[in-house]
Parts: sequence; structure tokens; C-alpha cells
Amino acid sequence: MAVVNFKRRLVVYSILISTIPVLLVGWFATVISSNSIQEEVQLNHQLLLKQIEYRIDQLLNNLNTQAVMIATNALVEKAVESGPAQGSSVDEAMAFQETLKKQSNYSTIRYDISLIYRKYDHVYSTVRRSIPFKNSQYETILNKMATKRNAPLIVPPSMHGNPGLILMRPVPYHSYYTEGIIALNVAADEMNKLLEDSGTEPNYHSDVLVVDADGKIIVSSSEHSVGSQLMTSSELYKFWKSPQEESGEFVQNGAKMKLTALKLTGYDWTILAMTPVSELNGKVQRIQQITWAMILLLTLFWLVISFTGTRQLHAPIERLLKRVPPEYSQNRQTGDGLSLLEALLTDTLHDNKTLRQQFHSHLPSLQENMSHHLLWGDMSEAEILHKADQLGISFKGSQFRVLLAVVDNFSNFAAKYQGKDQSLIHYALRKMMEEIGEARYSSCTAFTPQPGQVAVIVGEAKAMPAAESQQALLETAMEIRQAVNAYCKFTVSVCISGSQAGLAGIRQCYSEALELSSFRMLLGPNTTITDNLLEPAMKQNSKEIVSLHKKMLSSLIAGDLDHTNDYLLRLTEQIERTVIYPEAALGMYAHFLVELDACLLELGHELADMFPDNLHTKLYRFDTVAEIRNWLSEDVFPVIAASLKESAVSEQEKAVRAVLQSVEENWDADLMHIAGLHRISVPNLSRAFKEKLGENFSDYLIRSRMTKAKEWLAHTRMPIAEIAERLNYSNVQNFNRIFKQHTGMTPGAYRNRTEEQ
Repeated sequence: MAVVNFKRRLVVYSILISTIPVLLVGWFATVISSNSIQEEVQLNHQLLLKQIEYRIDQLLNNLNTQAVMIATNALVEKAVESGPAQGSSVDEAMAFQETLKKQSNYSTIRYDISLIYRKYDHVYSTVRRSIPFKNSQYETILNKMATKRNAPLIVPPSMHGNPGLILMRPVPYHSYYTEGIIALNVAADEMNKLLEDSGTEPNYHSDVLVVDADGKIIVSSSEHSVGSQLMTSSELYKFWKSPQEESGEFVQNGAKMKLTALKLTGYDWTILAMTPVSELNGKVQRIQQITWAMILLLTLFWLVISFTGTRQLHAPIERLLKRVPPEYSQNRQTGDGLSLLEALLTDTLHDNKTLRQQFHSHLPSLQENMSHHLLWGDMSEAEILHKADQLGISFKGSQFRVLLAVVDNFSNFAAKYQGKDQSLIHYALRKMMEEIGEARYSSCTAFTPQPGQVAVIVGEAKAMPAAESQQALLETAMEIRQAVNAYCKFTVSVCISGSQAGLAGIRQCYSEALELSSFRMLLGPNTTITDNLLEPAMKQNSKEIVSLHKKMLSSLIAGDLDHTNDYLLRLTEQIERTVIYPEAALGMYAHFLVELDACLLELGHELADMFPDNLHTKLYRFDTVAEIRNWLSEDVFPVIAASLKESAVSEQEKAVRAVLQSVEENWDADLMHIAGLHRISVPNLSRAFKEKLGENFSDYLIRSRMTKAKEWLAHTRMPIAEIAERLNYSNVQNFNRIFKQHTGMTPGAYRNRTEEQ
């Protein structure tokens, strides 16, 4: 019965975990969909209003352009000056009428043209009969609306009895509406076309209005409302009067509407877009119905999964209960089975913990015992692997070596560290050396063969080139010695054996390393000893020293003190490792000073001018290579680098002037050639050029070429191909492409525009 209760709880938890997230997701989905629809409507409104704003601006700009073209036409100006019936000939009158008709016919906008002879009290129209000016609507408009010099006068639809839009311009263009006026009349149906085919495809039925500054509807998607006035008591009027609000809701004829407004820039007109909220709610309800239907299906699906999954999850518990030992069977009467499993698991973990503690307490001694058998060679490879697996020791690789770290002054070490302290030091050294070796090798295991020694067995997973393997070993040994120097109050020397195949060869590796440790007295303390260092006369590695000499010299001439000091440090370490006699070391440093002096002479400098004392004399006063290194890095190299930098600045200025002169004369410059002439690098020349002119050389070159190209295009008839060739472009296509990127037009278009101006 208790087990059944647990299964019920499992079912309930499964149902809650599976259905609650689905219900929450459904609720969030409906909220998000509702908000998305609101945002969609708002976005559609804004797109629609922007499109209508663009169409109105385009219409007025086109009308203004047409009016200017007509007003500046010579025949029109002459007709205004001579009067409606005073033309010099029938041909001129016909030409005048033909000009107006062509202008109207060629336009993309349908409009009528009226020419007002204000001095002669006459109005001529292309579609209506001529009438006196005082009897026309234009007199009323001009009397009630103020004109500004020769600026266009725009009369909105339904104003002063005019059903359409009127745009006026004075003729002549500078007459300020005193002599003649050209009036372009756009019909009301043409204005209403602005609201048709707006370029958007809204999913909702929206009404659009354009309202002028007086609250009168001048354009509407409903033609019957054009010319009507917004009622001051309506919510639409209140919304129109609040320009700080861009969207909102209001009630019209009992229907709630979603409203968005846009003020036209340049005109005191407002565009209003309205969509019934009922359409929005209907779509939201449909989405909610579909969403909740899917949620219901998902809930039913998860209920089935919960019942099936619960049965499958509880099956392992039943199988475990059947395997419980008899001494735990009495607990089955007091719980639902989980308490029985919990008690069994707790006892098992406690016993396992006790055994592990006992094993770990004896593990160091077991590992140490194995290390002696391993280094003495009295175990086969199979026995080694079996024992290592039991003790958690890893031996990976096909080739093995032994790095033997030996305390340099063991008498002081033994006197200072005794008993447990010595054991702790050995343990710390083993862990330190294992951590360093594991970063480079497949396996790394450290042992203490005898007091004052730590042997590290490293395994290489694959065969490495001899040079690469030797370099890795030397770096590992150096890192070990540096770590000991940093954390301990004694030094060690590291002896590196040759490689042996298989674990059985470790004994041979240890014997070699132990033999190498006897050379510490010859080489001194805190050193790395390999068989290569014990070649006849322990010959100096002259190739490496010469290479470091050259690198150090090149970095110093380039002013790179960081790399110079790094190469100096490496040179000092190389000398310390390979040179036994102090006289040889001093000779190497003296040779470097000779090479440095010769190089400076080629650059126009001398060491004697930079230093009052003789450097060679001072060199031989030092006792150690460390003192020589500090002297060079702190006293010699900074002075040389500063002197070279000071002279390089003047050379950089000369080089920059040479680049500018080359661009001015040839419209190009060879930076590599100029840098070579002034003994500076191309990057330094480029950096100096940007610091002086504030822009990169390539940008300056393009700008200079484009300036000259525009000058030649505007003031000469030089062919474009010749301009491209003179400006050092490889072909005309490249010149055309770069000119268009720089000016926004092709060279030919630029020349045509300047000629028109």
C-alpha cells in the first residue's frame, strides 16, 4: 500500500511538471499575440501615413517644379508682359498655348493651367473659358491669403470654394505676384488617388483623412467627407488638437477605433489613420482559440506521457527492492521502499568511505615501495602496469625518460629539514614537478628514490624529432629549477636521461640520470645536465650565440628594447649553460660591442659620441655575466635607443615631405622607396604620415586625385581616359568606380552638371 502511495505522488508530480509549463506558455502566447497585433496595426498605420506623406510631398514638389518651368518660360513671360490680346502674332499665341498644353500633357500629374494677367484683369485657362480676374476665385484667394515674394502659394482643397488643390507662382519669376500668376489646378479626384495604392497591404480596413490647420478634411478615403469640418465636440477633434500624442483610441458612431496621426513637415496638415478595434479583437480571439486548442492537445499528450513514464520510472525501484539483503527487510513495513533503499545506500557509502580512507592513508607508502621496485628494475612490464593500475599511477607513452632533480647542497638541506619536514618537502617537490611535466607530456609520475632526490618519469605518446624533444626537456627542467628557486630556500640541478622504449627501460633511464648528477661539481649548482652538454670539451653552442647576437642587434637598431632585453637574457642564459671559462664569456660580449659600433657607423652614429667612457674598458671590470647583462640592459641599450629615435624623427619628417611632393608631382608615391632612402621602415613612415596629416596615405592620395579630377572635369575638355591615365589609374573603369564612390556620380555626369551650372 505504501508503494502505491509513492506511485501516486510520482504521477501527481509528473502531471504538474508537464502541464503547468504548457498552460503558462499558452497564456503568455495569447498575451504576446494580442500585443503583436496591436503593434502590427500601429506599424501598418505608420507605414501607410509615411507613404501618404511621401506621395503628398512628391505631388507638391512636382507641381512646384512644373510651375517654375512654366513661370520661367520665355513665351509665358512675354504673354504676361504684352497682355492676353496683345501678342505680336498669331504664331506666338499658338506657340504660347502649345507650350502650356505640352507642359500639362507631359506631366505625370493631371492638372489644369490658368494664367492670371493681374495687370490686365484677365484669367486664361487651358480647359475653361477666359474670364475677368475680378470675377474669378483667384481674386478671393489672393485677397485672403498672404503671398511671400516669389514663394509658391498652396491653396488646400475645399478652401475658398475651390474643390481641388491650387499651386501658384508669379510670372515673371521675380515679380512677387504683381504682374502675372501661373496657377496649377489639381482636381479633387486626383488628390483622393493619393490614398489609393499606397504601396502597403494592410490586413485591416483602415480609413485615412488629411486635415488642414483649420480642422477641415481636405483629402479622405470617403469622398463624401471631403470639405467637411471636424466637430469640436468629437473625440477625433480632441485627438487632432493634441499633436504630442501619436496614437490612441476613440469612439465613432458607436464603434471603437484605433487611431494614428502624423504631422506633415512643411505643411500644417495632419494625416489620420483609423482602424476598427472590433477587427483587432476578432483576430485576437481566433488566435486564442487556436492556441488553447493546441494547449489542450499538448496537455492530453503529456498526461499520457506522465502515466506511462511513471510506470517506467517506478519499475527500477521494484527491481532494487527485490535485491535488498534480508537484514533490511523489516524496513519495508514502515515506508514505501525508498526509506529501505536510502538506509542501504547510506550504509554502503559509509563502508566505502572508511575503506577509501584506509587505502589513501597507506597509498604514499605503497607508491613509494613500487617506485623502488620500478627504478631497481625487479618488476616486469606486465607487473608494473598491473600494480600501477591498482595504485592509480598512469604510465602512458611508448618512450620514457627520467628527469632527476638533485638538491645541490644536500648537507645544508639535511640539516635544515629533518623527519616530517623533509618528507613534506619531498612531497611538495613531487607535486610541483608532476604539475610542470603534465603540461607537456602524456604521463608524468614523480618518486623519491632517496633523500635529496626526486625522479620524474615522463612518457611521450609519439615519437618526436630529436631537437624538439630536447627543447621540451630543457624547458621542463628550467621551469622546475625556477619553481624551486621561487618557492624553496635551496636550489636543485636537473639531470635528463636518454629515452628508452617501454617501462622496462626506466631502470636504465634512472641509471643514466644518476650518472649525470655526478657532473654537478663541474658545471656548478642550479643547472640542467644532459648527455649533449657533456660532449668533448663541452663545446660552446656558437650557432645559437651568433643568432642571438644578430637578433639583439637588429632589435636595438629598430628601437625595440623589450625584444632586445629578451634576446640579451637568452644570450646570458646560453653563455651560462655552455661557457665554462669567464674569459670566453667576456670575449663574446666584447665581440657584440664591436658589431654594434660597426652597425652604428653605417647609420651615421658612433658609440664614442654617446658614452664618455670606453665601453670595452668598463666591460672587463665586471665579475659575472649577470652584472654585464644588467649593465647593458639598464645603462647602454636605453641610451642608444633614445639617440636613434631622436635622429629617426627628423628622417620621418623628411620622408613625409617627400611623399607629399611625390603626390603633388606624380599623383602617386612609392612608400617603400622613400622609406629606404630615409632609412626608416614603411610602417613608421605610414604612422608619421597619419600623425602629421590626420589621415592615412591611401585616403590622402584618393582625396588629392579626386580634387584634381573634379578641377579638370569642370574647367577642361580633357578626355576622361586621359584624366585617369594622368592620375595613375590602371584603367578607366577603376577611375570611374572610385570617382563615383567619392562624389556620388560618374565623371561624365559631374562634367555635365558643372556645364549646366
